[in-house]
Order: sequence, then structure tokens, then C-alpha cells
Amino acid sequence: MRVISNYIGDLLLRQDSVIVPELGGFVSRQMPARFSEKRNKLLPPYKQLLFHTHLNLSDGVFERYVANRAQMSLDDASKLIKTTVSEWQAQLKNGERIEIERVGLLFLDEERKLRFEQDRHHNLLLQSFGLGEVVFEIEEEQAPIQVAQPTLEVQVEKTVAPEPIGIIIPISGEPIEKLESEESKVVLAQDVVSPKHVNKAIWLRVAAAAIVLPFVFYSFWVPLTTDVLQTKKLAMTDFNPFHKSVPAKYKSILMDGETTLEETNTNLESIVEALPEDVNSFNFNYDEDLIFAVKLEKEAPRAEVQIVEHTVVSGNSHHLISGCFGLKENADNHMTALREKGLNPYIVDVQGGLHRVAANGTNDAARASQIAAQLKEQGIDTWTLKK
Repeated sequence: MRVISNYIGDLLLRQDSVIVPELGGFVSRQMPARFSEKRNKLLPPYKQLLFHTHLNLSDGVFERYVANRAQMSLDDASKLIKTTVSEWQAQLKNGERIEIERVGLLFLDEERKLRFEQDRHHNLLLQSFGLGEVVFEIEEEQAPIQVAQPTLEVQVEKTVAPEPIGIIIPISGEPIEKLESEESKVVLAQDVVSPKHVNKAIWLRVAAAAIVLPFVFYSFWVPLTTDVLQTKKLAMTDFNPFHKSVPAKYKSILMDGETTLEETNTNLESIVEALPEDVNSFNFNYDEDLIFAVKLEKEAPRAEVQIVEHTVVSGNSHHLISGCFGLKENADNHMTALREKGLNPYIVDVQGGLHRVAANGTNDAARASQIAAQLKEQGIDTWTLKK
């Protein structure tokens, strides 16, 4: 079972769909890269997978891939796939989950219907190989540094005059005025500060100015001359006052009428309307971190398979094979498409459980090469079977 699980993931890396007979089909679509403002992350493009339970008719591709990788016959590969699918269905009925590596989980819901949940840790898009999530870090603005200004301390020294001993009486008999009882003298601390302390205070002011002035300059220069407020991104050239920004130049390209642009549907109703009629559930991307399954309340009508009668053309020795199909219904549908292009296809034989369909045939080898070239021009790839 682990081998089949690995082969499903390997084949989804190389093509957009894989049909597992009697189980269902995995169909992928490419999702573009996106930026998450919530987590400040740039996420790479990836493949989104949808699982269709009605795509369970074999087209022979998965069987041939398993036979080639496991180096076994086509019949043994078909038996291995059938046995694995039977074991998976038994496990699902017992309430177990089937893990398909790099693809996702298969399980039965409460209504016993098969559901699929995609693996979020593996990217199946080869163009995104090696690409990871890019995280943008936003630097917080720093408050300007406040430098304390040196203060001058004032010291007051009081000098107290000596108390008078007595009254001196001169000869004239007139008393001399009393001496002042108390005198005060104010002395500034600045008068006693050393030159070393003065130089230190000056250098502190110069250092504070050298730090604050550039910050004040760029806090006004960058918002006024750049688009940092709109883009929230800074470049080294934004800090260069002499740098001149060159305006972007755009060149118009005429596109072909057949070229189509894929639009990403973000509205649930528009996604539902764009889904095929046979889809009953799908995975909806609510955001880059949340993907949940959505169940549609509608019954998808099963497509009626129209069996086309074919005519076996005999007598040709060179058959130009355009397809091999395990089910005859698929072979008939392929021949119907070839008849609409004006060809006369037929089934050559059934080899290894595969119906080999020829788009044309002939008895001449040179003529077979000419017919193959003509079919190639119509978009039909063939190979020649000599029989």
C-alpha cells in the first residue's frame, strides 16, 4: 500500500490529474504566490488538489506508470492497484483514515461519504521546488535618546561674626556703633568646578547632538521623499539624500486571442459556479492558514456513457495506434472523437487487458510514415504496430 501511495504523489508532480481505478481521481490546479499581511509572510505558488469520486474509470495511465516504476507487467500492476484499493475501502469502512504521502488524507464523514483533506506540508508544484516562506520583520521605532543636562549646585557658606565683648566709650563720650552681629557670603559651586568636569559636560552635549540630529533629519526626510508610508518597506537608497529615483517604464505586449489569464476566485459562490457538475465537495482556501472541505447540496447527475459500435478493419499489416484503454467504453469514446475528425478508427486487438485503438492502417511501411505525419499535424500522436 505504501508503494501505491508513493506513486500517486510522484505522478501528481509530473501531471495535473491522476485516476485511481475504482477509487476516484485527483485533479490539481495551480494557485499563485500570495502575501500574508497577518503573518508578514510571502508564500510560494502551489498546487491545490480536488478529489472526485466519479472519476474512477481507468484510463490506463496510472497502471502503466506503476508497471514501469515497479518493473512488472501491466496485468500485475492492475492487480496490485485493485488489491490496494480493496484494502483501503475496508479500512475506511472501519473508520480508519488513509494517508497518501505528499497528497493528503481520505476518510468517511458522519454520513459515510468519502472525503479528502490535502496535505499542507508538501508542495506538488515543480516550479516552486526549493522555494520557502519569506518572513518580513518590521523594526520598531526607537525613542530619541534624552541626555541629562548638567546642573549647577549652589553652596552657601555662612560666616558668623564674633560677638562684641563690650561697649567702647571714646574720650568724647559718644558711643561707637555696634559691630554687625552676622554676615552672609554666597559662593557658587561653578566657581570651584574643575576644568576636567567642564570638558566632560561639553562632550556629552556634542555626543547627544550627533545622535539626535540625524534621527530628526531622517524622520522628516524619509516620509516626505519616499513611499515608505504606502509600501511599508525601506531601502538603503531611501537614506541617501542625493539619490534620484528613476520612474518605472512599462512596455505593452500584444497577446494572442487564445491566451487566457487565470483569475483566482476568492468568493465562495463564484468558485461553486465554476466547478464541474459532478463535484460534490471541494477544499476552500479561507486564508493561507485555513483550508476546509465544503459540501455542495446538489446531486450531480452521472454522465451517460454512449457505447459506439466499432468496425474492426483487417488485412492491414501496419496499424497506427493512437491509444490503449483498459475499458472498452473508453476505447469507444476515443474512436468517436477520431470519427468526428474524419478518420476511420478501429480496435486492433486486446493485449494485456488493454484495447489497442488504431486511428488508421495500411500495408505499406512508407505510407504508414506519411499517415503518421498527417495525424501529427492534426494533433494526434501515434505509434506503428506491425502485425
